[in-house]
Amino acid sequence: FVEITDEKVELLLESIEKSNEIDVKRASEALERAKQRRADNKEDIDNVRLEASLSRAINRLNVSNK
Repeated sequence: FVEITDEKVELLLESIEKSNEIDVKRASEALERAKQRRADNKEDIDNVRLEASLSRAINRLNVSNK
């Protein structure tokens, strides 16, 4: 959630990580695991959680490169 007014910007976040706090190796491994789970295409996989994992890993890697 974000609210922007003339005086301020308010953010409601579940978590926050600074770019220098991100473990790039761990994020890369998480990305590969998520991609592999997606490729396996098993019926018992929770696709919402899978996509969230994939998105988090990609975001962490993007932020760590800035």
